[in-house]
Amino acid sequence: MNQYSYRRAQIENDEEINFIAKIDNTIPAKFDSDFIINDKMNEDRAKFLKSCKEEDFFEVALDTQNKIVAFHLVKKIPYFDRFAGRVDTLWVSPDHRQSGLASALKKRAEQWAITQGLDHLHTWVHSDNQKMISLNKKMGFKTVNYKMRKDKKDFNQITVTTQDNAQTEFSKSVCEVEIQEIIDRETQAWNEKNVELLLSIFHPDMVWVWPTDANKHDPMTWISFLGKFNYDRWSKVYLDWFANYELKHNVRSTQKISVTKQGDGAFAVVDIDTLWVTKTGEISHWHGRTCKTYTKTASGWKMISQVGVLEY
Repeated sequence: MNQYSYRRAQIENDEEINFIAKIDNTIPAKFDSDFIINDKMNEDRAKFLKSCKEEDFFEVALDTQNKIVAFHLVKKIPYFDRFAGRVDTLWVSPDHRQSGLASALKKRAEQWAITQGLDHLHTWVHSDNQKMISLNKKMGFKTVNYKMRKDKKDFNQITVTTQDNAQTEFSKSVCEVEIQEIIDRETQAWNEKNVELLLSIFHPDMVWVWPTDANKHDPMTWISFLGKFNYDRWSKVYLDWFANYELKHNVRSTQKISVTKQGDGAFAVVDIDTLWVTKTGEISHWHGRTCKTYTKTASGWKMISQVGVLEY
């Protein structure tokens, strides 16, 4: 019978984290042909893994040769006024499958969830990953929602007639759905304190301009402290923010989405009420109306600018 030992992943160990990141990226690639693995993907995944906090569950299993043969990551995330655990990955080396390792790691995560006082654990599994689906059901997980997909080739195109009676071949309704998806993704990223997900919405030329006060409509008083989008710099800013601030609530409501007649640009008006509080009681309250501008790129919609939160 195999003997295994368990320990927390060493996020300060570049060799270990890069090893886990490369393997971790192969998991979705097995089930999603759109998921392409390259050096940038591996680097981004390694950055995400290194962002794990002490309060997160991130363990590896070692064989008798002290070699990593399995790992499991569950992030502690806000869930309304409580906290939940989001399963980000679970992997067992092919040579050690059917040994009970996956179940053992999931049980250890459940014990961690109890000590953290979490409301629940949740996970996403590809519909073709039947082994993981079976394991989750065996461990007591229940299906609570479905992620459904429709490929671009199956979209129902409509013809939009412009004022000059020119015909443009794009579906405005599809664009609006895509814009709402990126809005929802941003909301999810704030809720989960997920830097990788948050940075996925920004265009490389994004410059974030921010009013110093929600009642200061005059742009003469606005500031831009982040500079042009830079993955490493912005990542550090948000990692520091998430480390110092606790999210109390984050309510966002889309009031309007407007797509250009060419289908290559859009803006969305979103009302937000986002409250952050530090351990010392310092408050940062984003409350008011924003206008988010998006541009269509080869890889999808990206936010390229935003008028920060203002009261109207």
